[in-house]
Amino acid sequence: MPKLSIIMPSLNVHLYIKDCLESVIHQTLHDLEILCIDAGSTDGTWEILEKYAGKDNRIRLIRSPQKSYGYQMNLGIRESTGEYIGIVETDDFILPEMYQELYTYAKKNDAEFVKSDFNVFTTLPNGERLYLKYSLKKYSSAMYYTVFTSEDYFNDKNTVDIFAWNGIYRKSFLVKNHIQFQETPGAAFQDCGFRYQIALNVKRGFFLDRSFYCYRRDNTNSSTYNSKCVLFNLSECKNLIRIASQTGKTKKRQMEFLAREIAVIAHRPYIELLTWGQPEEGTKEALNEFRTILKNFINKGILNRMSVTENDWLAIRIFVDNPEFYDYYAHLKAEATAESVKLFLKDVISYKHVILFGSGYI
Repeated sequence: MPKLSIIMPSLNVHLYIKDCLESVIHQTLHDLEILCIDAGSTDGTWEILEKYAGKDNRIRLIRSPQKSYGYQMNLGIRESTGEYIGIVETDDFILPEMYQELYTYAKKNDAEFVKSDFNVFTTLPNGERLYLKYSLKKYSSAMYYTVFTSEDYFNDKNTVDIFAWNGIYRKSFLVKNHIQFQETPGAAFQDCGFRYQIALNVKRGFFLDRSFYCYRRDNTNSSTYNSKCVLFNLSECKNLIRIASQTGKTKKRQMEFLAREIAVIAHRPYIELLTWGQPEEGTKEALNEFRTILKNFINKGILNRMSVTENDWLAIRIFVDNPEFYDYYAHLKAEATAESVKLFLKDVISYKHVILFGSGYI
């Protein structure tokens, strides 16, 4: 049994796959298997994978019959033989010591998962890369180097960290708790339900303040920019409610946790979508479905002003009770954000030299 199985789902990423694979095969943790799950690439990605597989017997190539990120991930989990499972999306790359550090810490602490901070990067026209550390402590309820359980998620008003690929998971933990991805078509937001299934079941999870994973933000095909984000999030949330019911995760504290998280997912992404693009057809109907779900939570008493922050409760009530005003508010906030960015960029390009300082997180 290898110490770690790395699942790498791919579809038409020939521009990035070499850098990604190089970073994986040169991990300081050598005892691993690399599962490349390709969903029918036609741009040369598969041929690149074949060349690497011919040089490294740790690489296993698997063709996915479905163009579905969730299906690819579930196929990878089923096919994996490692003690732990890691995920590397094939337009990103990782630092050499990532899995050695995470695996060593996981074994020492008998962890079901170990996750860490990561680096967001973009590539300039001249090939230079700019990096920014993303702090889990800053943006979620994560506390470093201390055991995390489901109760910690239930007790905190902050949202959980929203990423699947910045850590490793014990395979037996995933299998025992039937934790899977939803197998909807495409590759957008299908890690949403996965992360909440982790949170509902974990007894020994850990976060590290080290940064190993390098997350690309200059791929215009990334799901981050998908105009269907509200529709995808709705599908994930409805599936999550179904899973909670099927697996008996319906105690009051568990449902309060899910209600709180779904409430945030219902309204925040819409504003971000308006900031950078235009919603897909069907977004209005999806938002109304979210409203029905939240009304049900409120009526049952599992979503209330004590379970979320004051700002979120205000936004939730406006979102649920006054859709027209919320839409006006969302457009106004998005326009203000976009305008502030435009003004900043206009100001920056007027200078010959720009010095950045204090731009990282401690």
